[in-house]
Amino acid sequence: MSRRIGFCTVVFVAFLVPGGCGRVEKEQPIAEVIAAARAGDGASIRDLIRRFAHPDPVVSEKAWDAVVALGPAAEPALLEGLSSADPTVAEYCAGALGGRETKAALDPLIKALKTWPLRRYVAAWALGEIGDPRAVPALVGALGDRDVEVRRYAARSLVKFGKEATPALLKALDDPSDQTRRYAVRALGEIRDPASAAALLALAGKVDREVYLWALGRLGDRRGFDTIAAALSDPDGVVRLTAIQALNDLGDERAVPLLDAALADPEWMVREWAARGLESITGNRHRYRSQHGEEVYPYSLYR
Repeated sequence: MSRRIGFCTVVFVAFLVPGGCGRVEKEQPIAEVIAAARAGDGASIRDLIRRFAHPDPVVSEKAWDAVVALGPAAEPALLEGLSSADPTVAEYCAGALGGRETKAALDPLIKALKTWPLRRYVAAWALGEIGDPRAVPALVGALGDRDVEVRRYAARSLVKFGKEATPALLKALDDPSDQTRRYAVRALGEIRDPASAAALLALAGKVDREVYLWALGRLGDRRGFDTIAAALSDPDGVVRLTAIQALNDLGDERAVPLLDAALADPEWMVREWAARGLESITGNRHRYRSQHGEEVYPYSLYR
């Protein structure tokens, strides 16, 4: 039986492959490697970890399941695997260590977040799962990363720290990077720490407007009402929609006439969310004109 890998064919018998791939030793059956790993053989545990990148997905899945089942016994080899030259092996090791909330992985993962050529978002995710606040500065630094997935996962991980991350995120609001400020605002909106209200209110015009309006609504501080209400007259329908949703989050009764007027907005999604907001604040259902021109109630799974 053979399996094509790149330009070479690996044949699972010992013979000289024509064309220069060289001598390939017979691969030990995965069941034997798993049995030896369960018995505590370190070399077999490392073999399983190498097989995370095996070309046969059945083998790689069995290797993963076996390593996860080993628990703490696999942690030293997983820590070694974080520095593997194979990005798949390194990624799976980060995932396993993050899933186990392995504190010893903190420093290697912070290093990986800065240096891995590929899949650094996995390191950002794992740091959030481990939950050690010493990771916060590195995650805040990653909010301006060139890779959008790294930025997203860094923000998600910071949210897991809750108010512990607020001081570092507030400092990031002064960062020269637009992306850093944007994702810092996003994280602060998710955390909903009242201590961030003054800094967010002062940020108008210095960050992406849609994210800013969303964050003001999520924060729930009614001092943001006027800023959000002013955006209802924006010519951009996406901005108006975000403002309507932010008003819904605020739950301020002053929004009722604004939401009522928004039922005539030219964008049907703005009209729908205005109807949702009116129901949320007043307790009464409101119809809106759908994209098909019909007067309908907002859809709800529970009605």
